[in-house]
Amino acid sequence: MPVYADLPVVNLVDPTFPDFGIDDLKIRASHFILETAAFAAWGTTPTESLPEDARASAWRVPEAIVKLIPEAVQQILRCTDGQPLVVLRNFDFVDICAGSARITRWCTWAGLQGCALDRLYGRHMDINADAGMALAILAILRVREHGLVFIAAQCSSWVWVSRSSTGRSKANVMGNAAAPSVIESNILNCRCAVLCLLCAAIGVYWVIEQPGTSLFFQTAEMQHVMLNTGARLVKFYMSSYGHPSCKDTILVGTAPWLPQIAFGSASLTYSSATPKAKPRPRSQPKKADQVRGTAKLTTEVVKHGKKKVTGNKPYPIGSCRPVSLGAYSD
Repeated sequence: MPVYADLPVVNLVDPTFPDFGIDDLKIRASHFILETAAFAAWGTTPTESLPEDARASAWRVPEAIVKLIPEAVQQILRCTDGQPLVVLRNFDFVDICAGSARITRWCTWAGLQGCALDRLYGRHMDINADAGMALAILAILRVREHGLVFIAAQCSSWVWVSRSSTGRSKANVMGNAAAPSVIESNILNCRCAVLCLLCAAIGVYWVIEQPGTSLFFQTAEMQHVMLNTGARLVKFYMSSYGHPSCKDTILVGTAPWLPQIAFGSASLTYSSATPKAKPRPRSQPKKADQVRGTAKLTTEVVKHGKKKVTGNKPYPIGSCRPVSLGAYSD
């Protein structure tokens, strides 16, 4: 295991930073299932038995926390009617909708313990299904206090390039309720909100990543989460970390180290005490300091050339390092 401080900052995939192969990720996922997720390691071999030192991390989830879990998921986890829910609270991070799992790669290189979840690895990891939601909740409950839950929710339904088909707009964030892809994305949004509230309740930091034009955070569910968990927003450009396009990106969450990631950031802190905005005439130019919705936004953006639309790509390796560094420092 390399020393974390000595890990190179690289912007291209090369032998110094090998990605997980999809076969590797699928094997790990096959050993991390509902029956084992409360205690199993996220590894390439099944967890046959628990080390004695791991047993010291056993945690009976308080009833108040259990009540935050949707009833259908409680049934799956068999924690209804006061039945105990016990997990090993020995994770430092959980990487949800992980894709190529570069956040996880950096974290594991740093010696942190955790797991990556994505329906690409197996249908049992689809959090839009109750069983997949149960798996994600088990994983989150295993994260130590001040650990990290990072969620890279599917963005294609929320960005501006798809609005002609999704029907989404600032006035109609939920979009075309008859479109299957919109329905699926709305469910994911709601479930991410539940996971974030759970994180806040157990003292775990949560962060969600979206492109700069995404309406993901404008839903009533996510607005409720952000206002009640003290979330903050940072904005940066992927090109600053080696991405081939400018691609402005937003991170919203409760991790206190978020502002350190942004190169010329939009710094936004949500608070239930922030006054609501007065309507602004369309003819009035935008200001750098303005009130949007129920949160005050102060913006200092460093421009890196013109934007251009590109397809979904893995995070630049360089942008994953500071996220895992933040998790490591906590």
